[in-house]
Amino acid sequence: MERIGREEAGGLEAALAACPLFRGMEDLDGFLAGEGVRLWRYEKSELLFEQGQIPRYLWILLGGKVEVGNYSPEGRRQVVAHFSSPGEVFGEVFFYLDRAAYEHYALCLQNVEVLALPREGAAFWPPLLGENMLRILAQKAYFLNKKLSILSGGSLRQKIARTMLAHAMEGAAMHREDLADFLGVSRPALSRVVMELLEEGALAKKGRGLAVADREALARMAQ
Repeated sequence: MERIGREEAGGLEAALAACPLFRGMEDLDGFLAGEGVRLWRYEKSELLFEQGQIPRYLWILLGGKVEVGNYSPEGRRQVVAHFSSPGEVFGEVFFYLDRAAYEHYALCLQNVEVLALPREGAAFWPPLLGENMLRILAQKAYFLNKKLSILSGGSLRQKIARTMLAHAMEGAAMHREDLADFLGVSRPALSRVVMELLEEGALAKKGRGLAVADREALARMAQ
C-alpha cells in the first residue's frame, strides 16, 4: 500500500473524473494526499477482501476489473456485481455498518489498482463527500430493488426474460456465465432455457453474449 503524494494525486484526476464520490469537489489533490488515503495494487486472482472480514476501507476502482459475490453454505457462488469502470465505488454499505463483517468477497479478475479510503478518516471528510455518498447509496438501493423485482417469483424463463429486458434498456449484451451468476442458478439449467429462447427467436447471439431479439415476446414472458 502506498501513500499518495500531491504529484501522484494530480495524475489520478483522469481516472477519478467520473467518480461520483468526488463530483464537484475542489482541491481533490489535497484530499487524496491526506492522511490515510492509500493506493493499492493487486494482481489477477487476488482478493481485496473476503467474506467474514471486518471492513476498514471504502474502495474506488482506478483500473482493472473486480467481481463481488458470495458463497452459500452449500458452496454455490452468486455474483452480485462487476466493477470495471475507473471511478466506480464499492464496499460502501459495509463501510458504514458498525463492525459488520463483509458478507461478500471481492476478487480481482484482472490486475487491479484501487484507492483505499480508511473508515477512521470518514468523520473528517468535507460535507460535499457526505452528500455525494448519499446519492451513491440511493442509486445502489434503486439497483437492488430492481434486481429484487426481477428475481421475485416466477419461473426461470420469466427471470431470464426480465433480466434481458433490463439489460437491453442499458444497451448491453450479457454472457451466459454472468446471467447464471446474476440469477443464482446452475449453468446447465440456464443453458436449457436459453437454448429454447434462441430457437424461439426471443434471444439472439451477440458476439460471445446474448441480446434481445424480440422485445415483445420477452415482455409477455416476463409477466
